[in-house]
Amino acid sequence: MDHTFSSKLVSESAQIYQLITCLKATHAAVSQNGISQILANILGERWPDLLQSIDMAHTLRRWSNRDNDETTHYVRRIVTRVVAGVQECNDHWIALVNSEFGISDHILWDNIDHGDSALFSLLIHITRQAFGTGSWMSFILLSLTQFDIYSTLPRLQQEFCAL
Repeated sequence: MDHTFSSKLVSESAQIYQLITCLKATHAAVSQNGISQILANILGERWPDLLQSIDMAHTLRRWSNRDNDETTHYVRRIVTRVVAGVQECNDHWIALVNSEFGISDHILWDNIDHGDSALFSLLIHITRQAFGTGSWMSFILLSLTQFDIYSTLPRLQQEFCAL
């Protein structure tokens, strides 16, 4: 995996294919601990380009077993880091945010061209969910607060203060 992810000659789709193949083989041969280590390495930025890959995040979401809390926890953290760190927010990014966090497309599209407003609207959505369920995921909140508040829409700032 180190060779695959450090090479600039391997396409992103080939890297994703090799990642999923490695995760499947690790699951069959080593068990959950091996998968957790690979996902922890992604989070620890051993392969930093992966945290910029929306396609990888989509693939991990589909691959992970939603019944397995540990894998799901790691995948959710990775997806959150990708969502927060990607420079270009496009329809592929919006589909990822929608599928992972359940925020509607139109809210994101309304805010996408206004600095960090799309991330701020996502933070508001997640905070509202946390208040409603009493379930706080600090890693999500921490990842989503890494933006410039001054480059967000005033109406979102007011909405957040009211929340």
